Amino acid sequence: MIARYFIKSLLLNKSLLGWGIGFMAFWIFMGAFVFGFNTDSRSGALAYTSIWFSLIGLISGSVVATSIAHSVYYANSSLSYAFRYTKLKPISYISEMMISASLVTALIGGVVILLSAGMFSAKAGYFLLPTYPEISLVVLLTAGIFIFLLSCVLVLFANNSLGLKSISFIALLPQLLSYLFGFSELGVPLPSYIIYASPFSEIPRLLFQTYYGEASPLGISSMSGPTLNPYLLSAGLLFWIVVLFMLAIYLIRRVRSGSIEEARQI
Repeated sequence: MIARYFIKSLLLNKSLLGWGIGFMAFWIFMGAFVFGFNTDSRSGALAYTSIWFSLIGLISGSVVATSIAHSVYYANSSLSYAFRYTKLKPISYISEMMISASLVTALIGGVVILLSAGMFSAKAGYFLLPTYPEISLVVLLTAGIFIFLLSCVLVLFANNSLGLKSISFIALLPQLLSYLFGFSELGVPLPSYIIYASPFSEIPRLLFQTYYGEASPLGISSMSGPTLNPYLLSAGLLFWIVVLFMLAIYLIRRVRSGSIEEARQI
């Protein structure tokens, strides 16, 4: 019930579609036609496309999940009442919101796949299709769950402990981290232990592999260095999802009823 409502509302949200699809299309266009694009060989072009797809996939997921997490902030008073006096349970609420985030992220991710394949193929003169598009969607589903849970935990922590004055920054923090870790992949490679420990590095590395067809090297921009173990990357991402899910349940059971007008105070 809740998941169906949120999925419908998100798909009709012009702002979300503008940022999640329109703005991502802009970045894909920049990567294909403006920034340096190595078209000397099909393999090089596919690697370059895979890097950009992994970056845009991460950012688009953060846009969707952050938008859903804002709903928790707006509904703090309603949730506090509903958990006490209705049949709605915290675990059901979080689970259905996770479903909403993951499905919408996958839908927008499907559009990102098509845009990436179309624009980069047009620029390179080769058909640069993803090797495993179905696995790309699975990774995007999982990414949507993780980023939603992170956003939800941050919003609930701010609501319960810090007050709502900082909610605007708190809610956007996952998106800022997506840009930070995502674009860092285009420069000097991070140490392998950071990549294995950071979900914001694990997600683009997994997305890269699903598009390129081979495991991501440590130096992804230069396609050099040892390859990363996809099973360890997946295990690390799933570990963070479990931890954040438990934190989200713990925090939402103690959700504090507050006025959303507090967030407008400076």
